[in-house]
Amino acid sequence: MPTSGPLDSLLGDEERHATFHDAILTGVEIDYVGKRFVGVMQLSVGDPAASDEAARERRRRGELIVDGLTLWAIEPPHTESSGLEDGLWLSADGILAHAPTSVGKALAQGLTSGGVGWFFFFANLNAFGYVAGGRAEFRWS
Repeated sequence: MPTSGPLDSLLGDEERHATFHDAILTGVEIDYVGKRFVGVMQLSVGDPAASDEAARERRRRGELIVDGLTLWAIEPPHTESSGLEDGLWLSADGILAHAPTSVGKALAQGLTSGGVGWFFFFANLNAFGYVAGGRAEFRWS
């Protein structure tokens, strides 16, 4: 089963207030031959204590890259598929082995040890997604 830390640990120090919480997944690129996942995201990077709304709500584009891809799956939407114009709203995430769903736990058990793996909850789909692989990094773009 993959072991990994929280997604936010990939963000580094460039954006002090950056977090995956409330990120928007705008696209996914999969290279099955090269075993690579690239999740294109708009992350919240604004200062929550800022008095200016624009400074609080600031977002920045980046890419979550998982090399040695072994798993990418997303459940069918459990809600009407409207409100997706901006992308998928990531409202919760965590280590795959700690997934709150039986599907996530079974997927984690079916993978080999080492590597990385996370679950995602997309609020505007009311559905979970899962990704796992050998290693991961995040790059600002």
